[in-house]
Amino acid sequence: MGQQRKRIVIFNPASYLGGAERGLLEMIAALKDRYFIKVIHPSGGEIREKLGEYSIECDLSNFTKISRRGFAFRDIFLSISNINGLFCLLDQLKPDILISNGIKAHIISGLYRIYRGVLFVPFIRDAVLVLDIKNRIIESFVKRQADHIIVTTEYLMKNHGFKHNCSVLPNPVFRESLKTIKKKNNKKKLIIGVASHLAPLKGIEDILLAFRHLRASHKEELGIIIAGGNVYSTNREYYDRYTTRVKNLVKRLKLNRDDIRIKKYDFGEMNNFYDEIDILVNCSRSEGFGRSVAEAINAGIPFVTTETGFWDSKKYDFLKDRVYTPGNVDELIKKIEITLKNKHDYNKLCRSSLESILGFENYHNKVNQIMEKLIK
Repeated sequence: MGQQRKRIVIFNPASYLGGAERGLLEMIAALKDRYFIKVIHPSGGEIREKLGEYSIECDLSNFTKISRRGFAFRDIFLSISNINGLFCLLDQLKPDILISNGIKAHIISGLYRIYRGVLFVPFIRDAVLVLDIKNRIIESFVKRQADHIIVTTEYLMKNHGFKHNCSVLPNPVFRESLKTIKKKNNKKKLIIGVASHLAPLKGIEDILLAFRHLRASHKEELGIIIAGGNVYSTNREYYDRYTTRVKNLVKRLKLNRDDIRIKKYDFGEMNNFYDEIDILVNCSRSEGFGRSVAEAINAGIPFVTTETGFWDSKKYDFLKDRVYTPGNVDELIKKIEITLKNKHDYNKLCRSSLESILGFENYHNKVNQIMEKLIK
């Protein structure tokens, strides 16, 4: 009789398909042949269809609530009614390895490790844990409990203390994005692309404020496409408040529908987005190297992104004109102008210099190596 497969449970408290959730789908693809895998996620939502046989729906209605000012310690108490049910579900699934995605998932998974002694692996893709004091306390708890930590960039590993029992696993470029991009040569506008949900940490205000200046000073007609829209999970009120703020800013800046388009691209359709844009701008307050940046590199699209969680600028000096400080609109304007002037030379430099860093082809091997080390 063959050896029974080890059991991996992924705890993902989001019902939508953001960049991190797409990364988890790729992680499942890498592990499914060797391990028994299940993903715990909220009931409903678009992620259920994509997970298919790996889906385990759970009532996380209280767990996923967010307070008026964003995440706070009191939110943990909102989650208590769900914790018992979660622990019972985990007891039924009997995981050998528990992978968590998101702050609250890290906390609950860390507590379950104390309770049952399972191997705990938080998947940390951004700098949210170090943005303020309360999150640093959580970070300290996560580091103490984690058997291994997965981060997406060297920056996160070196600058936030994730040096021991830590692996860097860059955001993979999805197979559908590896298709040839056919740029439209008859476009009337130069298009700035933003691949982001309308959420506070995405910092979309930066590009809106920069756009007003760029439109006035640039010879070509400019436009913006935001690929994402709202994240409608159980936190609708939280995201609606931010959407209203963005709409009010658009009105104050006297921008119109001809200037800005918000489009929803289904899973596997991002090729259409990169086909339409001339430069990608990522304004995230917490994740400078998100999936959109990796996909832009692969598509040969110049980009400007925030420095948060990105590569060490001293090690990769040629990136100094591609990153800006979140919230510094003047710096963003300058970096966009530099990138647009040098975009043709930059495409070649970007792909040749960064492909080896990202290691797209090695992603599946790296995921399996991490798990193999844990279960030995």
